[in-house]
Amino acid sequence: MMKNNTCSWLTSFCWVSIIAVMSGCSGVTDKITSWWSSPNSLKEIAVVAEPKANQNSATALDIVFVYENELVKQLPDTGPKWFQTRGQWQQLYPQQFEWISLQIPPGQQVKQVTLPARVGEAQYIVGFANYLTEQGQYPVNLTPLTQVQIRLQADRIDVVDNAAN
Repeated sequence: MMKNNTCSWLTSFCWVSIIAVMSGCSGVTDKITSWWSSPNSLKEIAVVAEPKANQNSATALDIVFVYENELVKQLPDTGPKWFQTRGQWQQLYPQQFEWISLQIPPGQQVKQVTLPARVGEAQYIVGFANYLTEQGQYPVNLTPLTQVQIRLQADRIDVVDNAAN
């Protein structure tokens, strides 16, 4: 007799769970979706430095992959601040983020940046450039983009998602 009650309870639980998921119960469906989906959609990054980029100077560019949301609020608000503190970030949080460093002279390009193996786990992806002018020093959020082209211009960065075209 006990076996039938357990089986009946288990069957009821399964049906209730299936109905909750199918009806769009956001708490349940969000949790289930997060098990197999990525927090970002980034697939590729290309970088193009225009001939007069960064006032005709090579541009240091770091693409930062943050794996824990708590760190996003702590990131510096300009490229120069990032470049001054990135060593400290690496010491304090060696597993919570990583970055790719590029140095791009004017008129050059990187057709495809090699992305880290954990790119799909990144909660936030941001580009920091060490521009000479203030306009180019602000970070660019790459998290919602898929096929990114970063254009280093004379005084600022322009970002295009080629997947949207």
